[in-house]
Amino acid sequence: MLCFLLILGLGAFWANANPTVLTAAQRMAISLIIAALLSITLYFLLRQKEISTRTEQTVRRIDLARDEFTANISHEIRTPLSGILGVMHLLKRTSLDRNQERYVDTATNSANLLLTSPERRSAHTRGHRARCSSPTAG
Repeated sequence: MLCFLLILGLGAFWANANPTVLTAAQRMAISLIIAALLSITLYFLLRQKEISTRTEQTVRRIDLARDEFTANISHEIRTPLSGILGVMHLLKRTSLDRNQERYVDTATNSANLLLTSPERRSAHTRGHRARCSSPTAG
């Protein structure tokens, strides 16, 4: 911002200067100062763009790692829960007293809840990512 203001001020001075009042050396010095300030401004703008690009790449890598982690955890949870649900289903087909039926129902409901949770989290993650990457997202 400071460089921009200096460039603007020197440019205004240069535009309003009477060429007969300034010597060739003075005009050269002003031109070099303007060129240096423009170079510095351009350097910082390019550097800011580079930082922004690196940040976007990092965010993409984090998103991919999170998605991969969620998929792996979901698989690791689903496999044993499916086995538990299968055993609970077989157990329900046997003769159980009232308390045992309640235990089997509780275990079945808990396993079903755990099976649906990764799907909901995955859907929530996809929805959140879509909202964040949309052009209208603030």
